Amino acid sequence: MRTRTTFVNVAGFVVICLVWGTTLFVIKIGLRAGWPPFWFASLRFLIASVIMSSLLVSRSAGPPLGAAGLRLVLPVGVVGVGVHYGLVFWGERFIGAGVASLVAATQPATTVILDALLTGRGVRIRTISGLIVGAVGIVLIVGAASLHGISAMLGAVAVFAGVTAFAASTVYSVHRLEGLSLGRVILTENIVGGVLLGLVALPVEGVPRIPGSAAAWTAMLYLAAVASIVGLVGALWLARRIGARRFSMTAYVTPLIGAAASIVWLGESFRWPVLVGGALLIVALLLILRDRDSALVPEAATI
Repeated sequence: MRTRTTFVNVAGFVVICLVWGTTLFVIKIGLRAGWPPFWFASLRFLIASVIMSSLLVSRSAGPPLGAAGLRLVLPVGVVGVGVHYGLVFWGERFIGAGVASLVAATQPATTVILDALLTGRGVRIRTISGLIVGAVGIVLIVGAASLHGISAMLGAVAVFAGVTAFAASTVYSVHRLEGLSLGRVILTENIVGGVLLGLVALPVEGVPRIPGSAAAWTAMLYLAAVASIVGLVGALWLARRIGARRFSMTAYVTPLIGAAASIVWLGESFRWPVLVGGALLIVALLLILRDRDSALVPEAATI
């Protein structure tokens, strides 16, 4: 039984890393194809909501959230979807997908810190060492981005702020959303985040310009169907199985996937500080993963 549980956890970890590792890469493709960032993000989640609604109708979705459940989920939709992806989509206009993927590796550090503050759990020396090494890596990466001008630096900062918002929502979800129907939670998050992003897009970007290229719609449908549903459902499911801190390690693997995809398919290149920063993130990953006492074991969710 334990072997099967371990296999399921590892398989889930790999799938989430692949989906999230290609997400920023696909966002960059969509932006290059002509999607305005806020409308791109908004329509992604609204389309995902339609798909999710049809899935929930076709199977048992668990009990309704109710007024109390809606109040609990609302902050995740606002912060974990709206704020997070609004900043990431906007920031990626000014930096490459590979650099954005590496900046996203700050999430483990912020998740561990926020989780420790919320639960009162201590953080061991090995974990602290990993966080310091990872922080140095991120400083090198963001510093290299700043060499491309103020816009690139603001883009990197926006992505950093976005993934920090997501770290906060991840910890919140693990501790506050246990027992709620996972499908209904994801649907509500998508609707709240999509509407919020649309409300931002309308005054900032005006009436949306809908690109008609195959690349634009392939990116949109991948993000809506695969990243928004498989990625978000799988993320909450996995986080509740293995804990917020262990789950946060996906953010050390996914940047490497995103960077590799950006080099191979987008022709991006990296300065030496970015390469050194990426290597330091791998060291930080190994240090933090070896600290087994940092894991949480929340109850599994229902879907």
